[in-house]
Amino acid sequence: MLKKILFLLFPLVLTNLSYISADQYSVSRIIEYLLICDKIDCLDDWLTALSNQKLLIDINKISNGFLPIYKTLRLDCSDKTKKKIITTLLKHGADINTNGGDLRPSPLTKAIKKKQSSNIIRFLIQNNADCLDLLSSSPPMKAILYHSDTDTLDIFFAEQPENKNSFIKFMLSSSRFDLVHFYEMQGIKLDEGFIPLIQDLYDSYQLWKQKNFKCLNIQLATSCL
Repeated sequence: MLKKILFLLFPLVLTNLSYISADQYSVSRIIEYLLICDKIDCLDDWLTALSNQKLLIDINKISNGFLPIYKTLRLDCSDKTKKKIITTLLKHGADINTNGGDLRPSPLTKAIKKKQSSNIIRFLIQNNADCLDLLSSSPPMKAILYHSDTDTLDIFFAEQPENKNSFIKFMLSSSRFDLVHFYEMQGIKLDEGFIPLIQDLYDSYQLWKQKNFKCLNIQLATSCL
């Protein structure tokens, strides 16, 4: 009953603008309120109404410390609800790759760092999240390699096979030869025509393999004595 009362009263409050600060119209606050009222399905209608009245704070602007998509990723709710909210935000012009104009990571990088589910990460990629984001100080691949997150790497390779060479190049440039070899053994390796473009990195990887397999062979030979 309380949820229903709150939901019915809030539109009335909107009519008295002199008593409310602009931040009350931030998307993050609207999302919080609708979740409390168990009315998140109304988000689309509310954003449309507030936009038409020119009351809504920029959907790609940091407000109350968060971008709306960031705020959504932090919510304690189901993946289904998060996906529903983000879909609505995108419909209303949210940029899935924005960082709010500062040094914060992109939503995809944030999702990886916060260990969001594979469903959420796949959902972001399928909605055009930039898997490379090479101009960022915190690209998604950096977060993946820091955590040796092969589950997320599997998603990257599956969802964006066209970027396979770029993903492997990033691993090579980060000296994660172990992961390059791990995927090479699964048949995921550089295209032959791409190798000359990064010959020095590829040569370093080959030297790493020779050294490591030599050590492995010595260990195996010693254990058999």
